[in-house]
Amino acid sequence: MRKETLEQEFAYHETNGKKPYFEGWYYKIQTSEVSVGVIVGIHYEKGIRNGFIQVLDTYRNISDYLVFPDEDIHIEEHKIKFKENEFTRHYLHFHDEEKQLHMDVQFHQQHHLHGNIYMPTIMGPFSYMEMECTHAIISLHHRCDGKLLIQGKAFDAKGIGYIEKDRGTSFPKRYLWYQSNSCRKKESCFFLSIADIPIKQLEFQGIICVLMLQGKQKRFATYLGAKVTHMEMMRKKEGVHAFLHMKQGSYELDIHLLYRDVYSLKAPVSGIMCKTVKESLNSIAKVIIYHHHKIIEKQIFQKGGCEISGYYG
Repeated sequence: MRKETLEQEFAYHETNGKKPYFEGWYYKIQTSEVSVGVIVGIHYEKGIRNGFIQVLDTYRNISDYLVFPDEDIHIEEHKIKFKENEFTRHYLHFHDEEKQLHMDVQFHQQHHLHGNIYMPTIMGPFSYMEMECTHAIISLHHRCDGKLLIQGKAFDAKGIGYIEKDRGTSFPKRYLWYQSNSCRKKESCFFLSIADIPIKQLEFQGIICVLMLQGKQKRFATYLGAKVTHMEMMRKKEGVHAFLHMKQGSYELDIHLLYRDVYSLKAPVSGIMCKTVKESLNSIAKVIIYHHHKIIEKQIFQKGGCEISGYYG
């Protein structure tokens, strides 16, 4: 992805607040001891701008939702500030005395999504259109350094991370999302999003997926001809199992997700943070890739972020 496109996607997209709108930045930090998700967002409710920070982690096994009024929101060039809390492409600083949370984390050696004029972002040609929800991948994989303090326990933030972003009016009414940087190969990740996409009177199933192994990226997407030929979900004691089969040209993917250990988060509907979704930081994806019907890769991704909404139950 070109630097100017990357910076434009990360930057806050100013709006007049007359229409429903939300914008959110998602940071994932994973160390050998703990996984943390931080969601920083801005939304308009009845024309009034508010900010929020949602934090979830595998040490406390809970999630928090903190609200910030408009006067606490300060947007600088490529920097989001809520009071003393700062968020950029290269670092985050967050502190909440009441929740006993403190994070000072820097990001290095970022792997950015490859792109061209046809697909400048993960949205491909749809990035040129106004969408209900526009997704962006800021960093597929990077190194994290710094400090985490969670309920008085200190953690070394040395590990791996991921950054993405969403903006628009509402999350899709039905979607599946998975992301993990943890498999047996270094500098690797797996990202998958399947959602019902409305464009005017048309609605279709949209697919965006990136598999990166040792720095080499392969993308699967609706705008590249990808289709889900099979999807099945079942709830069992250990969690929800999702089985998917995808095809794109001479490539096929078999994906088995185990969605488990979830936390409640707020999500937008018409710009208002009124929907409850369940996110995991400990889900598993088993991925098999075929080329001309022959297996060319098998990987198991662990400690994955995952949300499944509207597809079952």
